[in-house]
Amino acid sequence: MGYEHPILEEYTQVYFEVMMDIQTAYNEWSDSYDTNMNLTRDLDSNVTRSLLGGQRFESILEIGSGTGKNTMFLAEIGNHVHALDFSTGMIAK
Repeated sequence: MGYEHPILEEYTQVYFEVMMDIQTAYNEWSDSYDTNMNLTRDLDSNVTRSLLGGQRFESILEIGSGTGKNTMFLAEIGNHVHALDFSTGMIAK
């Protein structure tokens, strides 16, 4: 038997609705994600390369990989790379 609480149930429903809206937005954004100017994405790429360049890793887990902007670089410095994203649109790119 599980503990049921109306506030928890409402929070859970709102959480999943918000997450689905975010997931839908990223799926739609995936068509133009790599071509639109995006300073945050580009800064992330530059910082990742600056911090990890010249190193080697046995295994890398990339969470929120998007379209794979950093994944190719990570494949150069890691023997095994696992890239995950909750947007099927982003992964498809």
